[in-house]
Amino acid sequence: MGVNESSPNLEVQTPLRALGPIDFAQHLQRRYPSMASHLLSILLREQNARCQREINTARANTQADMIKFVDKLMDLLSTRCICCTARGFTNCPARAVDIPTAGAEVLRTPAGPKISGVRLDMSACSDGNPTLRTTRDESTSHQQEKRQRTAETTMIFLRDQIECFAKHVLQQICELFIDLPNDGSTTVFGERTNGLPGRKYVYRPGFQTGPWTRGVIPYPPTPAVKDLLVEFFATSSAHHLSRNFLVHEKPRFIRISGVTLKEQLVGDAAIDHELMSIIIRRYSQADQEADKESPYLSWRHPIEPEFSTFVLSDFDYLHTKSIQNQLCANELKYDITSSQLFFTPVPRPEGWMVVFWDMIKRFITVIDPLYTKQCPQPPTQQRDEIIAWKLHYALFHCLNEYYAGWPTSKHGWTVKFMPVSDNIVTRHETGACIIHIARQFDGEKLKLPITKVRFLF
Repeated sequence: MGVNESSPNLEVQTPLRALGPIDFAQHLQRRYPSMASHLLSILLREQNARCQREINTARANTQADMIKFVDKLMDLLSTRCICCTARGFTNCPARAVDIPTAGAEVLRTPAGPKISGVRLDMSACSDGNPTLRTTRDESTSHQQEKRQRTAETTMIFLRDQIECFAKHVLQQICELFIDLPNDGSTTVFGERTNGLPGRKYVYRPGFQTGPWTRGVIPYPPTPAVKDLLVEFFATSSAHHLSRNFLVHEKPRFIRISGVTLKEQLVGDAAIDHELMSIIIRRYSQADQEADKESPYLSWRHPIEPEFSTFVLSDFDYLHTKSIQNQLCANELKYDITSSQLFFTPVPRPEGWMVVFWDMIKRFITVIDPLYTKQCPQPPTQQRDEIIAWKLHYALFHCLNEYYAGWPTSKHGWTVKFMPVSDNIVTRHETGACIIHIARQFDGEKLKLPITKVRFLF
């Protein structure tokens, strides 16, 4: 058989082109065009490229190990070989030959006259070093500083906005009780003391279980209550409604006229600061009346909205007598160190929101009726988070000053924003909504969802 003659037993095959990550990406693009920009396709391409990288790394490591193994094997053969010496050979074929390194190769140019010339002005270089990367780094640093300044400016603006609104509410409430004498006969809004009450020691900390677990939920009002209120306010005279319908002195003095009740309970006016405080007090009484088995323990402890008003307006809340009456007074009907859930309503320009503190899980839950499940991020979340953290530190400042050995630390807490409904709620309806939320929130969810019918009754 000649050299140029082909053998019928040999089959010439064309080597296949090695497939790579580009082929995988093109396959996804051609076969599944609608999924090309989907997150799932991106993850698949990343995983495919990662697998190829691992395969290439393993192939390179295998070749390196084979080279080392060949050197060791040949060295072993050359050191133990005796046949070459017996036959008179000077070198053994298995002995390695020294390979000159790349550093030993020197390139030389023939000597010639020195070429004179003019050095060019390298505008993009400084001392032979390019400044392109330096310029890029400076630009990135400038952008980061600009974003940081913008964030700081935004934070300052939000804090000023919070403080301005809180001071406005504070001024309005002070004008309501300007005629009351500050003679010590009753606790008025904003009354302060010179010293702090004696610290109470917490010896055996423990927390009460939820009322739903123990079956001590207060009975809801009958549906006829709303109709009775509407009929009463519709038939009452203006002179009759001008007098004070509600007067309560603990933890501070509050008075509400019939006109205010008509406008806010039956009319379209939003629930204000004082009526919210009265409603919170009444629901707290209902909780104590329903829990006959353990009247000296309470699962939740309400803090009236004046706490948030004082804190957010930078008022001296620690020495405020009404705050002391809510957190450490001897007149409290139960031990608040056993309360697992603390909450306080917070007035804002957009309406009311409520902040919860879970003393066991260390969660700060912020619920605004304007939050909807369809909105990925509430528009007021940044400002609401500032409010929540400021109230958090103020609350534990009071608890650590009024008590020795408070069972929960102020550190290690997490803020979460919880949308509770998809219903469209107006600003005037937020007060009724947070009353329902405060009554039905068990620390994780609402026991009864928010509907237009369940806002208040």
